[in-house]
Formats: sequence, C-alpha cells, structure tokens
Amino acid sequence: YCVWFYLFIGMPVMDILVNESTKDGLCDYEKGPIHTALTIAYSLVFAAGIVLNSLTLWVSFCHTHNKCCVTVYLKNLAIADFLLVLSLPVKIVDYSMDSEGVRKTYCTLVASAFYLNIYASILFMEHIGVNRYLKIVRPLENHVFQTVRAAKYISLGTWGLLLIIASTFAVLSLETFWSSLNSTAGQSKMCYMVLSPAGKQFYVFIHFLSIVLFIFVLASLSFFYFQTAKRLKATKHAANKKLQKSKKNISVLITVFCVCFVPYHLLRVLYLLTKNKVIDDCDAKRVIYYLKEFTIVLSSLNACLDPFIYFIFCKAFRAKIGLLKFLRRNEKLSADHPKVRSE
Repeated sequence: YCVWFYLFIGMPVMDILVNESTKDGLCDYEKGPIHTALTIAYSLVFAAGIVLNSLTLWVSFCHTHNKCCVTVYLKNLAIADFLLVLSLPVKIVDYSMDSEGVRKTYCTLVASAFYLNIYASILFMEHIGVNRYLKIVRPLENHVFQTVRAAKYISLGTWGLLLIIASTFAVLSLETFWSSLNSTAGQSKMCYMVLSPAGKQFYVFIHFLSIVLFIFVLASLSFFYFQTAKRLKATKHAANKKLQKSKKNISVLITVFCVCFVPYHLLRVLYLLTKNKVIDDCDAKRVIYYLKEFTIVLSSLNACLDPFIYFIFCKAFRAKIGLLKFLRRNEKLSADHPKVRSE
C-alpha cells in the first residue's frame, strides 16, 4: 500500500513541484481578509496556549513524579504543545505583514519546528493510547514497553526521529531561501516554491510520510477504543467502573485527535490533488488552499486542548490545581442528598 501510494501520488506530485514556477500555475494566493482572520485565530490560540501549557508544564515537572509511563508521555506531550505555541508568533507576524525576511525565517526554521511539534503531539497521543490498551485489554501480559524506562527511551526515539526529519528539511530550505533573499521567487507565500529540486523531493516525501503516519494513528486509536468497549461488555460488573473510565479517557483522546487533525489531513490530500493537476480550476485551488490554512489553525488548537487530556489522565495534576477536592465534595453532596430528602 505504501509503495503504491508513493508511486502513484508522491512521484507525480514530486515531478510537478520540481518543475513548478513561483506561482501555482496561473493562480495567485493573495493576502486579504482571509489572512486577517488567520492572524486573529492564531493570536487567540497563542494567548490561550501559552497560559494553559505554562500551567501544565509547571505542574507536570514541579509537582508530578514519573510513577508510570503515561506520565512520561504526558510530559512530552506538554513539551511538544508548549514548543508549538512558541512558534506561533512568527507565523502571526508572517500573516499580518509583508516581510520577506520574516517569510524566509518562517519557511526555513519556524515551519520545521511547527510541524515537528504537531507530529510529536500525534505520536505521543499514540503512545498514550497503546499504553491504555495494553493496561486495560491485556492486563495479565507482562509488557516491557509499560515501564518508565521504556517510556523514556521511546520518547527520546520519537524526538530523535522527528528532529532528524525537521533538521534535514531546514538545511535543504536554508540552501535556497536565503540565497534568493533579493529575488522575486522568494516573495511567494508558498514555502516550497523556492526550494531546490532536492528540497522539493524531500518536501513530497514528508507529505507522504505524514499522511501514512496519520492514517496509522487514527486506525490504531479507533482499534483501541473498540477493543476497550468490547472488553467492557464481556467484563463482570465489579470491574466495569474502571473500564468505563478507560473507555471515556480513550474517547476523549480520539475526539481531540479527530477535531484537530482529521480536517487538516483530509484537506492535505485535496491540496496534493491540486499540485497533481487533478484539480486544476483556479477558484477550486484557492478554496482548498484557504480551507487547508484554517485546518492548520485547528491542528495548532491541539496545543490548547491537550492540557485537558493531561487533566483527565493525570490524577496528580487534578489534585494540584485543586479540582480533585472540589469534585469529591460534589460527589459527597450528591451522595448525601437522597438521605436528606428521605429524612
């Protein structure tokens, strides 16, 4: 499947990108109200994200110990979200003003960091889902991957792989972007348009790899959810409460994943079709391009929603921010309420 996908989608797109001019055929993607809306949206995500993730990092590193591997993955998820939020100011400035220097800084360095942390979030969600699945559906099996040490190695491997890919693209971008500082080719809002042939080939490879990765993670998280639901039906009532909680946790994980990442990857496939000349109408190309840009905002919104995943999965986090006592007090009042009424 992967070979077929690359040969019939990746290679044709690569050929077109390598030979494409500085404009997308005869179509221009000009600034206007759309970019103003994107600037406002990213500013809101940045403001909310910096507050929520600063709180999450403070609690996770100052008041939470690595007692289980999920805690390790949650901490890495928080780091990825915080770094993603830190990359947004350059993106905001890039949308709000015409500056070739800002555009090239974004395309060569910031874009790599932005997407690195997007896919770091996706992978750490996958790691959390795998751990919950093994613990709930296969609790009697002794898995080496369910130790804190293994979680640390997996996290380091995840960051290492993503850093290799992102730094390779950044190096290939630096070769051409800054050498064309005074050229008109560098004025396009499309980062790939002034890449070298090697850079464009690697760009298409990243597209291919990210779509395959997304499909794999979506399929596996869905599998974990349905297996947990299946286990819940087959389990006696005594264990139902714990399984219900696990099912709810995985459903929250899938919901955040689908809201933030499914729209972007669907539009990304359509966007590749515009590059492959399957969709060649200028108006359609513009609509797909701008929709893709808004779905990237949804992907960055993940940085604001992930702290709620941390809240749901981490008891120490809930306790530290004072909500655990509040919830227990409400449960006690709810439990006492029928007695009051009977009296």
